[in-house]
Amino acid sequence: MSFGGTFRKTRLSVLLSAIAREVKSQLSRANDNNTEIVLYGLIYWFRVWDHKYRLKYSDQMNKWLDYIMVDIYSTVMDCGPLLFLLNTLYSGRYIPDIDHFN
Repeated sequence: MSFGGTFRKTRLSVLLSAIAREVKSQLSRANDNNTEIVLYGLIYWFRVWDHKYRLKYSDQMNKWLDYIMVDIYSTVMDCGPLLFLLNTLYSGRYIPDIDHFN
């Protein structure tokens, strides 16, 4: 955060890479099926966002992401870093520099 209460925006590609690393880390530490299901649900959300919306903003996808974030909060241990990254995505505080996953 910079002075004046404004947020510095990161590139979407960087944000997605950070989210992928955090999800991979969470999956390696998952100790129950519920945690895995929620994290794989998040991965599925990204696939739909990529294929149907080409990584563009959509109210429907944002509502779906909100529900997933609630599930992550209630299911995943040490979810703070992942929720911070997802909230950045949810709030649109990024610079769209890609329109499709590689």
